[in-house]
Amino acid sequence: MKNSRFRHIFNHAGLAVFTALLFGAIGSYTLLQTHAATSDTLTGNQTITTGNQLVSRSGGVKLKMQTDGNLVLRNWQDTIIWSSNTAGSGGTVFVLQASDGNLVIYTAATNGTAVWAANTGGKGGTKLIVQDDGNLVLYTSSGTPVWHTGTNGKQGTAPPPAPAPTPTPSPTPSPSPSPSPSAPKTTTPKATTPKTTTPTPAPPAAPTVSKAADATITTGSTTATLSIPSGNAGSLYIRYGTDSNNLNRSSDIQTLSGATATIKLDNLNGKTTYTYEIVRTQGTQMATSPQASFTTKGYTLNITFTDASGKPVKGISTQLGNGKPVKSDEDGVVAFKNLGSGSYSPIFEYNGQSYSENFSTSSDGKAAEDGTVVLNKTIDLSKLHQTAQVVTNAEKPQSSSNVGAVLVLILLLALVGGGVWWAIHRKRRLLAEAYGYAPTDYVPPVVVNSPAPQLEPEPTAVVEAVVHHNKTKKQPGQPTPAPVHMGESLRDMVIQSMAEDAVNHPEHHSKKPPIVPGG
Repeated sequence: MKNSRFRHIFNHAGLAVFTALLFGAIGSYTLLQTHAATSDTLTGNQTITTGNQLVSRSGGVKLKMQTDGNLVLRNWQDTIIWSSNTAGSGGTVFVLQASDGNLVIYTAATNGTAVWAANTGGKGGTKLIVQDDGNLVLYTSSGTPVWHTGTNGKQGTAPPPAPAPTPTPSPTPSPSPSPSPSAPKTTTPKATTPKTTTPTPAPPAAPTVSKAADATITTGSTTATLSIPSGNAGSLYIRYGTDSNNLNRSSDIQTLSGATATIKLDNLNGKTTYTYEIVRTQGTQMATSPQASFTTKGYTLNITFTDASGKPVKGISTQLGNGKPVKSDEDGVVAFKNLGSGSYSPIFEYNGQSYSENFSTSSDGKAAEDGTVVLNKTIDLSKLHQTAQVVTNAEKPQSSSNVGAVLVLILLLALVGGGVWWAIHRKRRLLAEAYGYAPTDYVPPVVVNSPAPQLEPEPTAVVEAVVHHNKTKKQPGQPTPAPVHMGESLRDMVIQSMAEDAVNHPEHHSKKPPIVPGG
C-alpha cells in the first residue's frame, strides 16, 4: 500500500515536470482555462476562445470572442458598446499574457499571428474585469487600473425581475400524541470561550465627481496641460475628442499620490476646440465629471526674405489666403499668426512677378514659451526660379479689402443711377405740367360689344390739331409761315399740339371715355 501511494505521487510529479518542460520549450502562452459564461475576470495566461465569453456579475454585460475574429463588448440590450474592430482578421483567441500584462488577439493558440493588442505590456496588468457599469478594465495586483474601454455608464437597462412563483399550500399534519413525561435530567453547563469577531473593513469610499471648473488648463498649439485636484480617488484619466458625442481619445491612467494630478495631452491640432471629461476611479468604482472644453492656440508662420548674400529684404508684399497683403519689415520678416492646422501657400511679389511657396503645419516647428508652435521659413529671392511657383493674376486670391472696394463702387453706381433716373422722371413731370397735361388725366376707353352707333366719332386732339393746321389758308401778300414744330422731336410735337388744342377746343378734353365699338 505504501509503495502504491509512492508510485502515485511520483507519477503526478513526473507529469507536472514533463508538462512544464514541454510548454517551456514551446516558448509561447498556454491555454490554461476556457472561461465559463458566468466568469467576469480574466487573469494571466487565461484566454477567451472563439464562441466563449466573459459575463459581468449582474449578467448584463458580456465580452465575447466572435467567430468572425472580432472581440465585442455588449450591454443588457445586446448592443455593441466596444469592439476590437478585427472582424475578418482571423483572430480566434484573446489572451492576457502573464509575461508582460499585454492584452492580445491571436489567429491561433500556438504560433499564431497577433492581429490586435491593447499595448499594455510593462504596465503590470494582472486581471481583466467585465464590470457591471459597462466598462472593461485591466487592473494591477494592487487594484490600480492601467487600461479600459471607456464604456462606463453604457451598461443599458436591466430587464424587470420575473415575478416570484405562488407557493403551493402544504397539508396540515395530524397531531401526534404527546410522550409521557420523564424525569428531568440534571446537566452541568459547559464553560464557553467568548468568540472574538474581526470587523469587516468598510469598502473604499466612492470617488468624488470632479467638476469641470476644478481643472486648470494651459494650452499650446499641439499640447494641453490639465492640473486637477486629486480628491479621494485612487487614479484618474482624461477622455477627450473634437466631437462631444464621441470622445475617442484618452490619456494614460495616472495613479494619485499628491493633492494635485497633472496630465499632459499631446499631438493635438492647432486652433481646435476639444471636449473633455475627467474620469476618477477608486477600486472598481468610477465617477465621471460633466463635459467641458478647451481650445488650442494657433500656429505662427514667420517668413524671412533674403537676397543672394543673405541680407534681409524689406518691403516684399505677401498675402496669405484672402487676407490683407503685408510687407516685410526691416529684418525681412513677414509674420502670420493664429493659423489652424493644414497647408498654406502665401503669395508674394518680387520684381513685378508673383510667386508662392507651400508650407504645412505638420512640419517641424519650435514651441515658444507660451506653447505656440512657430514655423520659420527663409526664402532666398535670388533662387525663386528653383524653389517657388509663378502665380498668374487669375490665380491670385481677392483680399477682403479689394472685395470691400468693389462693393463700395457698386453702391456708388447704384446711387448715381438712381439720381439720374429721378432727375429724368422729375423733368418729364414738370414738362407735362407746363403744357397742362398730366398722366392721371388719361381714362382708358370702354369697349362695347354692341354694334357701333351711326355717329361720327370724336376726333382726337392730335388729329384735330393737325386738320386745323392744314385748313389754315394763306393770306394774300403774306409769306408762307414756317412750320410751327420744325426741328422738334415727335414727342414734343404731340405734347404741344395737345396743349394748343386744349386751349382752342376745351370741349375735346372731357374725361368721359370714348366708346369704342367691340368686335
